[in-house]
Amino acid sequence: MKRIKPLYVFLFVNLLTLVFIVVPYFSNNLLTIDLPGHVMTVNYTKDFLLPGMQGWNPFQNLGFPQGSFYPPLMQYVIAILSSIFISVEVWIKIFFGLTLLSLPYAIFFFVKKLSSELFEKSNEILLIVVSVLTFLLFVLFPQTFGGSIKAFTEVGLVYNLFTIPLLFLFLGMVVAIFGSKVKNWYLLLASLLLASLILSHLVTGLVAALVLVLVVIYKVVKNRSLKIQELYLGIISFLLTSFYLIPYLLNGRYLTSSRVLPTPFVAGVGGIVATLLGLVVL
Repeated sequence: MKRIKPLYVFLFVNLLTLVFIVVPYFSNNLLTIDLPGHVMTVNYTKDFLLPGMQGWNPFQNLGFPQGSFYPPLMQYVIAILSSIFISVEVWIKIFFGLTLLSLPYAIFFFVKKLSSELFEKSNEILLIVVSVLTFLLFVLFPQTFGGSIKAFTEVGLVYNLFTIPLLFLFLGMVVAIFGSKVKNWYLLLASLLLASLILSHLVTGLVAALVLVLVVIYKVVKNRSLKIQELYLGIISFLLTSFYLIPYLLNGRYLTSSRVLPTPFVAGVGGIVATLLGLVVL
């Protein structure tokens, strides 16, 4: 039987995604619920805060400095790019397209790393099927699932979706790091990914950190040991994000809960965790 190459399958998925999702979305006016706020925040960063990442915004954030509680990295990157060329609105649509096009490859990277760690020999066709089905979940999940396409298009949860490919890349790297010996640059890259997740969206950053903690606990319980190099991942990530995390933790008492927010938040975290558990079972 002729071997099916993952690249060809994912390129076909990319083509369908471009035709039916990405290209039609370029005509969107970005006025859906949360989206105008995100656009305005990035424009304010570009016009008034650059080269800074955080600062006072009299128009939004209920009196809190911009970037003090809501992670500022992704909006900062878009602000820099839009200050060079193309508008903020177009860059958000470009990132939307790049996210959807890269997601199948990121999922496959994680699934393949996990499979090679759990099994001596894995069926590549099955891994491709699992990756495509997982991608379809993000297409079909309702808007209450924060990382889904509908949450982006129907609610305006921008940075949650943008960080999903980074999450799967990070999870794949964690599997490799704790499964076998890796070079220092690999640890550094994983640390940068975790820091980027935390500074881009708290939910996906929390999922990544939670998985890392669970993997560490599992390895300690199983092997009764833990190499100091494996702790570098968490240490470096914390140092890179300390300028944001420490003030956030110290001033967290100023945040208030809402009766509206728990449902999507729980659904988002629960959905991602359930997806990961499903991949492990498969």
